[in-house]
Amino acid sequence: PTTSEKNVKAGTVVDSHDVTHAIHYDFYLNSHHGALGTSRPTHYYVLYDDNNLKPNEVQMLTYALCYTYSRCTRSVSIPAPVKYADLLATRAALYVKSDDQSDTESISSGPRIPTNEEVDINNSIKSERIVLNQKLPPDCPFFL
Repeated sequence: PTTSEKNVKAGTVVDSHDVTHAIHYDFYLNSHHGALGTSRPTHYYVLYDDNNLKPNEVQMLTYALCYTYSRCTRSVSIPAPVKYADLLATRAALYVKSDDQSDTESISSGPRIPTNEEVDINNSIKSERIVLNQKLPPDCPFFL
């Protein structure tokens, strides 16, 4: 058998209390096909469920979201919104000012994104409003 035949099939869910936590709402899902190497299932914790979904519904929704990633024609290892959030956080890190010299050495010294306001709350939390398009009204709720 090939390596991919030895892997767990995509869509396999483990939610048995022999493997998962006895009290917490968690499960393992192997959502991707392991063509090369070994497939690694992802461990999911459901922290809050205001829709009162059944465990099977949460697992199916999670698995379905693994097929919505636009850069791949197959399922990916984690849901697309999580992958997009990771990409966004990586890009945003390039624009964040850092006082640590070791961090700034690896970051490009390109121009910063223009901001139209900077707020210092109790000298510990700094929030900046990013202006992506000058044509948008200043009270646009998407950038608050």
